[in-house]
Amino acid sequence: MTKTELARELTRANGGSPLIKLSKIAELVGDKNTQRVKRTYLEGLEVIGNRYFVPEVAEALKRNAKIL
Repeated sequence: MTKTELARELTRANGGSPLIKLSKIAELVGDKNTQRVKRTYLEGLEVIGNRYFVPEVAEALKRNAKIL
């Protein structure tokens, strides 16, 4: 899966919004511990409230998750 395909899937799972909540990211990666998800996958990403930009999340997931 490419970064673009992953970003598209994240956007679709998020109802079409370009920003995604930390809790939704945790749900999608299968980990209820949002702090662990933040530390493992989202370190250094720009945060607006508790939302992240989908393309940045897709890139971070591709970079930090060995299975994607």
